[in-house]
Amino acid sequence: MGRLRRHEGQYAELARQNDQISYSWLTKLAHGQITNPTVTSLQQLIEALDVFEGVRPAPAPAPVGEPDPDAERIVPVEGA
Repeated sequence: MGRLRRHEGQYAELARQNDQISYSWLTKLAHGQITNPTVTSLQQLIEALDVFEGVRPAPAPAPVGEPDPDAERIVPVEGA
């Protein structure tokens, strides 16, 4: 929350740089209106803040129409 609040006033730019996080969600989280975010949402926020703060570069978008190289390694839970 501290990292997010340090960027008060920049939530729109942060949301613009990450299509998985909305401006509305960011402002609600920062102002305490979302009290129990999911782990997935928080991980997406951490990754977005890392990119926004220059901790790491933005990931390259996956090529459209290319097969997933890990698709054959994914095992359904029922078969594990």
